[in-house]
Amino acid sequence: MTETLHIFLSGFRRAYRVAALNAVCAPIGSSQTFEYSLNKNISDEITNKLSKMTPGGPVFITFVDRFAEGGYRYLPVRHGKFLAALNDSGKVQITICFGIWPVLKAPSAFNQWAIQTLVPLGAPRLVEKPSNENDGAYVLSGSAVDSQLFEPSGDGWQAVVERLSEVEVLKTSDSQTVIFARLDVLEVNTNTTAQWDPISSLRIPKKPSRYVRKPMLRLKRSSSYRARVNYFFPLQRANQQAEVPYSLTLSAGLEPGAPLLGSVAALSRAQEFDFKIASLTQRSRESIQLQFGPAPPDLKGLVAPHLELPIEPQVSAALLFWIVVIGLLWIAGSGIAAQAAETTGEFRFGFYVGPLIQYLGIIAMFRIFGIKIT
Repeated sequence: MTETLHIFLSGFRRAYRVAALNAVCAPIGSSQTFEYSLNKNISDEITNKLSKMTPGGPVFITFVDRFAEGGYRYLPVRHGKFLAALNDSGKVQITICFGIWPVLKAPSAFNQWAIQTLVPLGAPRLVEKPSNENDGAYVLSGSAVDSQLFEPSGDGWQAVVERLSEVEVLKTSDSQTVIFARLDVLEVNTNTTAQWDPISSLRIPKKPSRYVRKPMLRLKRSSSYRARVNYFFPLQRANQQAEVPYSLTLSAGLEPGAPLLGSVAALSRAQEFDFKIASLTQRSRESIQLQFGPAPPDLKGLVAPHLELPIEPQVSAALLFWIVVIGLLWIAGSGIAAQAAETTGEFRFGFYVGPLIQYLGIIAMFRIFGIKIT
């Protein structure tokens, strides 16, 4: 039976909270690299196992509430798949691909399962006081999570972030303002989620390497897309006037070129923004970045995810078809015109038809690449 790689997050240090929120909020199919100190957060035994793991192996991410009443509390975050690991200079870097957020049947049942199954294997647990950082392994290999704890289907993101908003280190307070937000990209015509590179296509080196090809969004040059920002803003429960701006920054090959602006001004809401890949861009990589702030002076200690989605522009089958058609029209027009040049007589049919066919090919090219003729 295949073991599951268990990764634990706690956000204990303020500097790590954004990384923890990124792991909670990043879209399904995207990836993130986690770094751990060897022999502090991860053992030699697990490091050796990582070197033998193959891409696609199961991963489960759990958040550890250090300050829960009665000891550590364990909150399920999401499924994932292993991509690669690198042991370098006392640091272990683990790259995973994110999966779904499970829908829990009963939160207390998962907590009990973790205490009974993962803590005996060395998972983080209370050692004298919550601030003790020598509290166990934050990466371990063990049994898969009992599937009976989860509903068979559903998107559990909203429930996950609502539970995490009650955790001490992610709780909104007088000194800290926390925003939970996810960023998804949809195809406008089908209203379906845009596809990421499958793990099988990444060609990950068998030997540990500093370079790991991470999944990218595969967006077609001839299609329109919609960026959807879903957020949860706990401060709105106490202050309905609270508002924090955010921006979606598009790289040079995406249209419109200017940043797309929005604001967090409700407890929970989704906002959508249309964009597309510039038809004539020669760039092989684009990106969308979601950033929050600056917060108003009265909102202290803004903590929010900072998400960047890499994009690999694809040429659609329809676009390839029209490129071939244009090429054939141009060749045919050139051939007819050349033949007409060798023909004598008062009316040379090809003399007029050849350039006309080429002209039609140029007009078709302008249309599919979105070039306007003025």
